[in-house]
Amino acid sequence: MITESKNFRDSWTRILTHQAALPTQWSTIYQPIPSDSTRAPEAETPAETLEMLTSYTVCLTEVRETLLPVLDGMDGKVVQPAMDMKKALEGVAKMVKKRHHKKMDYDRFTQSVSSLRTLIWLMRVREIEE
Repeated sequence: MITESKNFRDSWTRILTHQAALPTQWSTIYQPIPSDSTRAPEAETPAETLEMLTSYTVCLTEVRETLLPVLDGMDGKVVQPAMDMKKALEGVAKMVKKRHHKKMDYDRFTQSVSSLRTLIWLMRVREIEE
């Protein structure tokens, strides 16, 4: 969960950064191409296209300013509590593992005792029969 949360945050940060660079590239594309005298005259980019590009830039800026604090807040709200929980559970996992090893030792001991009791019982039965 920790790595997925970090990947989620980083992915959205990269998406927002990439999206913020797009209007710059589009404005470069829509700039008039300088021409020499032998070519056809330059075509002007329609004003409404430039207005849409400007409004798109403003919209992206608002979205980025809104989402970046939320994404940065994920560390305190998701990642850090998950890391604390993981650290707390490490002690529990260690204790469970230790208990399991002790239980295996106890089961092996009781199996040995049971085998010895059976062996002793068989020896007594043989002595009585003889």
